[in-house]
Amino acid sequence: MKKLKKMVSLILTGLMLLGTCSNALAATPATPAIPEGITYDLNSYDLTKPFTEKKTFTDSNGQTVEVINKYTPKPQARGSETKDAVEGFWESYMSYGAFGMSFTFDLSKSSNGGWTISNAGDLLVYAFVVNIKSSSVTIGRATSSASSPARVTGSAKCSLFDAYGVSLFNGTMTLKVTVSHSGVVTTTW
Repeated sequence: MKKLKKMVSLILTGLMLLGTCSNALAATPATPAIPEGITYDLNSYDLTKPFTEKKTFTDSNGQTVEVINKYTPKPQARGSETKDAVEGFWESYMSYGAFGMSFTFDLSKSSNGGWTISNAGDLLVYAFVVNIKSSSVTIGRATSSASSPARVTGSAKCSLFDAYGVSLFNGTMTLKVTVSHSGVVTTTW
């Protein structure tokens, strides 16, 4: 009788162990069947503007899987633009859509045949939320010479945030305008 109880006990214990093993194996989720790679043709996007690309796949269990890639252009990107000088009131600006800066100045022909920058000011830094620590518009060289351009620089040490309080930029934004002796205006940001 003792042997029968031991044998029944062993059989029941074995069945219980088998039952828990099969439950543990059944609880392991299947790996989704997602393609090895997702390819985007970046030539079809305007990389000066942010975008979101979303791809949807179905795994082997019929579950929908979403892959989302978001692109935001780097705010500190630099660039320049060149124009012919014309006497008058100028406003130079740069814009990254959600934020930017601008300032104004007067440009006139000088007596030495070059160009003179004067009355620089009206610095404007904009974003949804701006915290400006310091800002200035400085004329570095008022009148151009044959060897050196006239130049004015606007700068702002600031923190910029979007409408949701997400930081867009933290540092010094700089916008610089040079006017060559021959009358070429170059704006650099």
